[in-house]
Amino acid sequence: MVHQAAQLSQPSYVRFVILALTTAVAILLYLDRICLSFAERYIKEDLRLSDGDMAVVLSSFFWAYALAQVPSGWLSDRFGARLMLAVFLVGWSAVTGFLGLATALVALLALRLGCGLFQAGAYPAAAGVVGNWIPFRRRGLASSIVSLGGRTGGALAPVLTAYLMVAFVPVSVSSLLGPDDLLDLQKLHKDLHSLGEDAKTQFARRIVAAIPPESAAVMLRPLGPTAVPDPGELRHWVAGLNAALQHPPLLAGVDLSEFDLPQEARRLIEREEAQLSIQEIQRRNRLVLETAFPQSIRKIYGLGWRQVMIVYGVAGVLFAVVFWWFFRDTPRQHQACNPAEIALIEGRPSPPTPLPKGEGRFGGPTPLPGGEVNSGARREHPRFPLVPILTSPSVWCISLVQFFTNIAWVFLITWFPRYLVDEYQVPVEERGWMTSVPILVGMAGMFAGGWWTDYMVHRFGLRWGRCLPLALTRLSMAAALVLVVFLDTPWAVTFAFAYLALSTDLGTSSVWAYNLDVGGKYVGAILGWGNMFGNFGAALSPLLVQGLQRQLDWHGVFLVFAFMMFFASFLALFIDATKPIVREAATTTPCP
Repeated sequence: MVHQAAQLSQPSYVRFVILALTTAVAILLYLDRICLSFAERYIKEDLRLSDGDMAVVLSSFFWAYALAQVPSGWLSDRFGARLMLAVFLVGWSAVTGFLGLATALVALLALRLGCGLFQAGAYPAAAGVVGNWIPFRRRGLASSIVSLGGRTGGALAPVLTAYLMVAFVPVSVSSLLGPDDLLDLQKLHKDLHSLGEDAKTQFARRIVAAIPPESAAVMLRPLGPTAVPDPGELRHWVAGLNAALQHPPLLAGVDLSEFDLPQEARRLIEREEAQLSIQEIQRRNRLVLETAFPQSIRKIYGLGWRQVMIVYGVAGVLFAVVFWWFFRDTPRQHQACNPAEIALIEGRPSPPTPLPKGEGRFGGPTPLPGGEVNSGARREHPRFPLVPILTSPSVWCISLVQFFTNIAWVFLITWFPRYLVDEYQVPVEERGWMTSVPILVGMAGMFAGGWWTDYMVHRFGLRWGRCLPLALTRLSMAAALVLVVFLDTPWAVTFAFAYLALSTDLGTSSVWAYNLDVGGKYVGAILGWGNMFGNFGAALSPLLVQGLQRQLDWHGVFLVFAFMMFFASFLALFIDATKPIVREAATTTPCP
């Protein structure tokens, strides 16, 4: 009996499962957010969209995400995280799945707007989960773990999307070209007439030599100024190139070391030609053709992007069912949470009262330490604290810090894959890893950032313990952006951006912890307000990058972003976590 009483006096571990579920939601959040950014080049080719169209699509998510932050944060405060996170997860997963059915720009825009609307409330609701389920002294760490989940999804998305797209286009799928696979005949015509001596020209000559004479007569004559052939001419282009793709010795004499080929192409090239089937020869030649003329030939792996979106959508809906079954809004509502764990979370001495017998299922009424039963039926419905937010200098400063931070950071999850293609012609699988590396490195900063801000609060007090990590990390982001300007290889640039991601995430936990410090029962709405401004910056980022890159160059883009980070570092010094946004909402005591 003594041993049993000792066991009952030990806190249960429900809070850790709740934290794990919330972290898994964050993983799915970023997986569905970033997958389209990695696939944007293939979607652009498939739907025949312009760079401007794709910039608008990438930006549209963040406009909806930003504008929905405050209302969705209020909804989470009003109805609880269990209901709202489940609704949000089903919603954004469903629209991600429907992306796989989109056939036009309007559909892409509508679905990405929907994804932004449903994802907007996830982090405000998650902040409420941390506030309700985690003891105060561990909130910074818990916040960093949830944010770490988001970064895990962000790191997983490019690699998983790349390999799934390849997997959904096996060699059994025909590699022959159709009329829609010819993107720029004018440029392709020019490349086939090149007089250089490089590997690309060698390959062009091999193609011309493999084209049947009747097709060659059409393909090699001058094109009109519009470069739009009539259907008869187009048939000759398709037939001629397909004849070349089916020509086994097409690559003979070509220095393929100059081509950045996908892994599948390299594997097929390494094998003896006699061992290859006709489908494998066609796939090998098609991948080399795409690599040699990237702006003229549509990528065959683009045939797999739709299936990837559907897989992500179904996975999210299934997980929402698991989340709804186990999750509860507060420890007092969870049947598996014993009085000792409730007392630990609420910061009171551990009570000796054991749970009554017969309580083995999730969802029944939970006894309070004093024997009172709380069914969870009564909830307080706080109003949105608009005036206190508008009159708080700290809220404005942290909102602007988030705004400028996201302008720079969102480049990693929107245009960075395109940058690697445009500047360095990185193949799809390697590009997936390069896009993931900065986010993977940032994960270390996310985890360490929670410990760091908690330590800084203990060492310097709440005021400086929250603002100094933000100021120093924004300064470090500026240094990373300046460093990129002086680098000229893809992996060197990737690691410089990894340094930027590390700096970003070292300060993220301070943002979360600040909102918990000053928010009280309004934490969802207040975190939503700052996230709204942060995502205005995220929405502006793809459009700003496109405009700056056209007027300056990539280096000009990075220097402009560096200046923004210097300014954000200055603003961070004025954030004060010792002043609650609503005075009566303060529920915690500042750390000494």
